[in-house]
Amino acid sequence: EIFLRDRELTGNLVASGDNVKISGLGATGSAATDALTHSVIINGRIDVSGTDVTIEGIHFRFPCAGGASPMIMFSGNTNVRLVLKDCTFEMTGTDVDGRFLHGLGSGGGTQLIENCVIKNFTSWMLGDATTASGTALVKLDHFKLEQCRIDNCMGSFAVRGMAADPNTLVEFKNNTVAFGSLGQHTYFWSCFESNNQLRVIC
Repeated sequence: EIFLRDRELTGNLVASGDNVKISGLGATGSAATDALTHSVIINGRIDVSGTDVTIEGIHFRFPCAGGASPMIMFSGNTNVRLVLKDCTFEMTGTDVDGRFLHGLGSGGGTQLIENCVIKNFTSWMLGDATTASGTALVKLDHFKLEQCRIDNCMGSFAVRGMAADPNTLVEFKNNTVAFGSLGQHTYFWSCFESNNQLRVIC
């Protein structure tokens, strides 16, 4: 467990150990009402390879440029539990294809995103929980996006499963999608896509 307060750091966060919790202390407020504040800022992207990773209470600024996307990526197919809570994920770069989350390299399992702000991403694909925009290769037991604010993002968020072994439960609950000056991407198709799941709660 790592606890931070009143810090601004520059560099990518690599969560490679198992059972890791990284907490920014002092985060308060509701993401959905745009009142979430932080005492910890990290300027960089996130690479998740540990089996069980929790990141909470941190404002991440992603200086995306030159195709260095997505902000959150997996490696090693080892992560089976990712929890993102009380965080802000903000793209600050100029790349026209800035993406929030790629599921490629995940081990499946559980992905929970709660009370987070996701803002200023420019790609047609905001996020894809199980792929990098393709065919799902892993099963999710539980995906949840709850009480989050998607602010001034151009693209769509997809949670795809496998027809032969569908995801168990997918939840999109009490979120705010606030389109801003960037508008919707030319290839935008929906706020949320969900397919090949046994149960979906919206």
